[in-house]
Amino acid sequence: MSSYRTITENLQKPDLDDRSYRLIELENNLKALVIHDPTTDKSAASLDCNVGSFNDPKNLPGLAHFCEHLLFMGTKKYPNENDYSSYLSQHSGYSNAYTSKLDTNYYFELNYNYLEGALDRFAQFFINPLFSKSCKDREIKAVDSENKKNLQNDVWRLSQLDKSLSSPLHPYNKFSTGNLNTLSELPLKEGVDVRDELINFYNKHYSSNLMRLVVLGREDLDTLTKWVVEKFSEIPNKDKSKSIFNNPPFTKKELQKLIKAKPVMDTKSMELTFITPDQSSNWESQPQRYFSHLIGHEGKGSLLYYFKEKGWANELSSGSMNISKNYSVFAIEIDLTDKGLENYQEIILNIFQYLKMLEKNKPQEWIFKELKDISNMNFKFKQKSSVSNTVSKLSNLLNKVDDSLPYEFFLSQSILRKYDPKLIEEYGSYLNPENFKVLLVSPTFNDLPLREKWYGTEHSVEDIDSNFIEKLNNCSICNENLHLPLPNEFVPTNFDVNRTPNIGKPANRPKLIKSTDKQRIWFKKDDQFFVPKANLGIMFHCPVTQSTPFNSTLTNIFLDLIEDALNDIAYDASIVGLHYGLSATRDGFSLKVSGYNDKLTVLLEKVLDHLVDFKPTSHRFEVLKEKCIKAYKNFGYSAPYGQIGHYSTTLLYDNAWLIDEKLKIMQNLKYDDLVTFIPSVMKQLFIETFVHGNFNETDALKISDILQNKFGNIRSLSDSQYLTARSLLIKDQYRYIKELSDPKDINSCIEYFIQFDEIKDMQKLALADLVAQVTHEPCFNELRTKEQLGYVVFSGVKKTRTTFGYRILIQSERTTDYLEFRIVEFLQKFRAMLSEMSSEKFNKNVESLIAKKLLKKKNLSEEFSKIWGCITSGFYDFDFNEQEVEVLKKLSKNDLLNFYDDYILNFNNQKKLITHLKSQSALKQSEKKLINISILNHLSKINKYESISSNKLEELINSYDAFKNYDIQEITDFIKSLEFKELLKDDDKLLKDSDFQNKLISQIVKDLNNPTPDIYPSGKLINSISAFKAENPLTAAVQPVEDLNVFLDHEIVNGVSKL
Repeated sequence: MSSYRTITENLQKPDLDDRSYRLIELENNLKALVIHDPTTDKSAASLDCNVGSFNDPKNLPGLAHFCEHLLFMGTKKYPNENDYSSYLSQHSGYSNAYTSKLDTNYYFELNYNYLEGALDRFAQFFINPLFSKSCKDREIKAVDSENKKNLQNDVWRLSQLDKSLSSPLHPYNKFSTGNLNTLSELPLKEGVDVRDELINFYNKHYSSNLMRLVVLGREDLDTLTKWVVEKFSEIPNKDKSKSIFNNPPFTKKELQKLIKAKPVMDTKSMELTFITPDQSSNWESQPQRYFSHLIGHEGKGSLLYYFKEKGWANELSSGSMNISKNYSVFAIEIDLTDKGLENYQEIILNIFQYLKMLEKNKPQEWIFKELKDISNMNFKFKQKSSVSNTVSKLSNLLNKVDDSLPYEFFLSQSILRKYDPKLIEEYGSYLNPENFKVLLVSPTFNDLPLREKWYGTEHSVEDIDSNFIEKLNNCSICNENLHLPLPNEFVPTNFDVNRTPNIGKPANRPKLIKSTDKQRIWFKKDDQFFVPKANLGIMFHCPVTQSTPFNSTLTNIFLDLIEDALNDIAYDASIVGLHYGLSATRDGFSLKVSGYNDKLTVLLEKVLDHLVDFKPTSHRFEVLKEKCIKAYKNFGYSAPYGQIGHYSTTLLYDNAWLIDEKLKIMQNLKYDDLVTFIPSVMKQLFIETFVHGNFNETDALKISDILQNKFGNIRSLSDSQYLTARSLLIKDQYRYIKELSDPKDINSCIEYFIQFDEIKDMQKLALADLVAQVTHEPCFNELRTKEQLGYVVFSGVKKTRTTFGYRILIQSERTTDYLEFRIVEFLQKFRAMLSEMSSEKFNKNVESLIAKKLLKKKNLSEEFSKIWGCITSGFYDFDFNEQEVEVLKKLSKNDLLNFYDDYILNFNNQKKLITHLKSQSALKQSEKKLINISILNHLSKINKYESISSNKLEELINSYDAFKNYDIQEITDFIKSLEFKELLKDDDKLLKDSDFQNKLISQIVKDLNNPTPDIYPSGKLINSISAFKAENPLTAAVQPVEDLNVFLDHEIVNGVSKL
């Protein structure tokens, strides 16, 4: 076995971290961090390659990203392109990767006892990848589809605009995603073989000495070390140096510019960007955080507080972003109102007045100490999170470690350690008028002369007026509204954790400690994480809030206005990790508060005071109304896959309304409507509360008393006033069709939903989950990887309030009718795969699903979310997963086959809702892809699908140059050319059979003329939502799965101790 050296095992870690760490270096100079977690039920690994889009050749934008895609498609040791994903899927796992400016990061997770097999497959990507020719074109199309998914996304558009307007001498200027043009069409014209270039890129940049690996498992450090050494020492070491980019990303030529841009959505914003030195060497003091904290502050005296009083802005954020070694940018982003856009120069002036104020006041040690104490506190009590997120983040951070940061502090880089006022002053000196540029964004900008090359963003670039620059340079502190914040009242001082001795196994259900006609109090003490934190959930059941679309819209702006009024207080709390949120629910609204328990009730009381006594101003009403209208309008311009659930869910719920309806209501809403509405909200309530974490029962009852004091005079609800949760029980097959609002979005989306039954039959629920488990990887592999229908492909169980079923969702450039056709073909084809599934594979899938159901919660928030979800659903089914596992253990393959036949393949009797969101500019399917799919479908119908080498078929089709008109003669010639290609693994004679050839040619010609059979789209067209809801019955209402009295605490009943 190859050797290694241990760098350190003494890493500074959170107080409650029970993991062991060892940082090692292999003989090939790959550095690896192995992590032993004795209680984890998931293992994970991540490898970060110190190569990213900055390394793309100039003539091949997106090559690093393309490499990330194609690397997954098979290795010499594991040649099947989906071997890795299948292995992970069978063991409750998944993988992902991303390409950034300087890094490509690969990661996976799966059940803890299958880590070694996953590591072996994972390591081979960096030892002997195939970069298969047959996969090349498909993955280029996957990259292209990913890019097209983002073409109408303003975040991507404005980010690329910023890059395109940077210095062409720095790689930040590049287009990083890649598309069909950059990776296929242009290289073809220039005689460039993209696969050869990709292999050259991989061989040049993928070197073990630049790689950082993190592996987390339940095995001890020695075992994990042994596996890493055995499997990753073979990665070639090319002894490469990290890429250094010496030129600045922004020079004088690119600074002092006013850039105006027109967005897709109705958003108005401004961003000020300053170029600064990279601060990674100043890891002890991190001066950029001092400025980010103060400029981004939202309390009294802050920029945002002042701008909101003026009616100029809704949000403001600031922070530093590293561009490359030696260079960073500091950005201030402001969400503007219409009035703010008109006064954008005044806003810029105010920002520089604030910077002058900071300069005059000099660095304040008390502010740094407050930030330092908070950073220490947050690290000390940091809890575990998703293992895949953990390893991915750590491998990336490990690649950022340089000589200035000792490895011992690698995990604790977030801690502020040293107050250095000189460094703070030096950093502040870069935030000056000679060193910034402005991006102003508004849909009102018309006739902008320039178009960004990659996304087509309309924009203009002009010099900032020299007189205005001079005004900024000479501005003095003349604004008394701008000043330093006061000390934070929410910083906790008591971190005691009340541990109960001899706890044993953690409880999975809460206690009911109070139940009256006005409130119900649930309580669960933290019995496994032992952090000084707590969570609080409060449901205000108030049916008037959701009884009509008008009231629902009023409720939304009412809650927004309360959050707006609390913003300065909430911001101080959020700095120390104390958060709250208000949201509308099916029959009222909810309040959640979470964070350090020491000051949690302080924040709670401030929020409740506003709820009880809130009196909105007409000024803020108009500002928030404008913001809500924009949000409703912008929803129609968001990604189609993000919209489709809203429409399907609205159709299936009893009291739910389309956002289109709410937009019309909001546009006509008056201030007096809200003033009249608010008293009705607080007239009658039932309050249900869950207290969770580092509290005891006495604390929970004190919270109950607080609620009683605030809402004691409010009348309770009668039984008849409760809005029961119901969903529609579909009787037939339906389709709902809506054209997308964005005329330039080329993507459509379909959600194909088969409803099974009401949520009450555990056997069917378990079988539905098992269908989702066994189809997950094959569905993705077929519809996304092989057929390349689109970048976004989801499948799985979909639950409404009281029903459940199975859905497949695809976002694609193809028509939704065609997508429906392909979904049905997949479901039919999968039946044969299911029938042929071995007992071993079936059992592995059941085992994988059980592992998912019994997955332990990693932190306090996850446990709270699980229990709170059981309460708010109305089922109070705290033991649901454990009960389903017992059913899963008894299921057979025949049970699954019968269920699949009865509910998935029984097309005549299916209860189905197919939602189509149609693009106004959908693209035509390519002829070669249609030929490929047509042949595969024809072979599938005669049970020969598994016999064909689909990769080879695709390669032959793509390389066939004689296609011109795609007429019957060309199709015939192509089919004749396949006779001796050995495509079929077990029946080569079939391709030479003239009768088979004639039928196949006839089928291809038919599919080319009309790729979607006439039966699609299927189902009754929904012309009227009210008519659809009228003709389909509602289910029974939600009921608790057992009498709530069984949850009553035996020692405390209705808040009174019985001891």
